[in-house]
Amino acid sequence: MAVCSGITYDSGNNIITVEFVSGDVHGDSFNNPYTFQDIYDTDQDEGWGVFSKYVNTYISNAAIYINGVDTYFVDGAFLLIFEGYISENYLFISEGNTKIEDSRREPAIIKVGVVTTDGFGTRALCGNNFYSKNIQFVGFGFLYMYAGTYDNIVINGSNNQIRGSVIIRNVFMPKGADGLSILSQPDTLENINIIENNRGLDLYKGATIEGINLKDCDNDFRFRTGNTFDIYLVNSRGDITSYDIQGTSTGIMTLSLQNRFQIYIENAANASATLKDQNGNEIISGTLDSEGKWLLTDPVTWVQRYLETSGGELVENQLNYYEPFTLEVKKAGYQDLTIPNIYSSIYDSEKDKRTGSLEDTVVEGQMAKPQYINSTIHGKITTPVIEGTIDKQKVKGSITSIKI
Repeated sequence: MAVCSGITYDSGNNIITVEFVSGDVHGDSFNNPYTFQDIYDTDQDEGWGVFSKYVNTYISNAAIYINGVDTYFVDGAFLLIFEGYISENYLFISEGNTKIEDSRREPAIIKVGVVTTDGFGTRALCGNNFYSKNIQFVGFGFLYMYAGTYDNIVINGSNNQIRGSVIIRNVFMPKGADGLSILSQPDTLENINIIENNRGLDLYKGATIEGINLKDCDNDFRFRTGNTFDIYLVNSRGDITSYDIQGTSTGIMTLSLQNRFQIYIENAANASATLKDQNGNEIISGTLDSEGKWLLTDPVTWVQRYLETSGGELVENQLNYYEPFTLEVKKAGYQDLTIPNIYSSIYDSEKDKRTGSLEDTVVEGQMAKPQYINSTIHGKITTPVIEGTIDKQKVKGSITSIKI
């Protein structure tokens, strides 16, 4: 049993703190980190009686704070359950260098059991260098994500907030959760699945999100007044008509649903191309490559909602559709090619409306050379020259006079 001096317990506030102390047997690097086993061993040695273990399940009757930039904590394939009366509002804080991951089928699970707290409820805060893979957060009233990387995670809680420059990929939020609140622009936010939540995205700040799937939420979007921001959803599924507005302040909010475009045209090497919206306005012009391919660098907005509030009252609400798009391609020696009725959205037959698509918008076509059939040539003859031989002569008429 390795008892760690960097693991302490404050009985007055009911907090287990993990913070590296120089010379400790663990906790100085990711190669020699603290673990939940270290917390259990120290609890057993010190006789605290607040952290128990059953195989890979740990039950904590105290809050756990991992602190310090020199602290390293690593664990995986465990179930950590908070139980009992915990006076602190934060049940779990990670502000050290924490890595929780498991490559096997069993995820790491941090769960709120039957817990009573004072004040604001059950909260978890993840900051500094927090890295998690294959992890589940279950039952937290608030999950604050300030920093770090989150990959392949399940979140089932009431209020899940992005509050810093986080990297989040491959998230599943099942039925009963309260969606994802955007309070800061994340570094990366990709492949987010929010299914049958009370709300999908709770919008406080601007952000660009790629690959978010909002399905059967009570409201896909909640706009918070008092803020001015632009939200871009790229290759994402969402219903821009499913929203509500909360707050009593003044703000300007714009939500744009966008898709990436892949354009492939046969016989169109180095051709010029223009993409236009439904009103014929040019969106972008460019040149196809030597293979007739044009992969647009920037995604294209197919629908946009603009909201403006004053004192909490809605004074402007615009919904603008830019599809169906039209693609025009031109190349010398070929007939001009026009491809109309290009949609980035998909039709949802159950809702009888168009929603966003998780896939790129792919446009394909073929250019053809001109063909002349039954043509008539019009013009003016300036220098007539007739060449050939006469093989038959025939003169018709009458003699009016004879001169001898």
